[in-house]
Amino acid sequence: MGINCALKEIFSFEYRATLDHDLTEWELDHVFIGKCDDLPDVNIQEVESYKYVTVEWLLMDLASNPNSYTEWFKASIEKVLKSRGSLI
Repeated sequence: MGINCALKEIFSFEYRATLDHDLTEWELDHVFIGKCDDLPDVNIQEVESYKYVTVEWLLMDLASNPNSYTEWFKASIEKVLKSRGSLI
């Protein structure tokens, strides 16, 4: 996203999810958090779009459209939101 900021690892987790077409994700993910006021400098070959939303909107959309989100995101979002106070 072209943003530079200090990051802090807030947790790591392992998850396993069965996906369509007999695929399985089994990952160990590390989650980092940081704060920055810069606007993204998007590489359109890597990112189709982005948008800023409120936490409330995100949780409402996640509940209404769970298939629009990755399994790792769904597995980690609650803990990420609880960790927001640990921003650098």
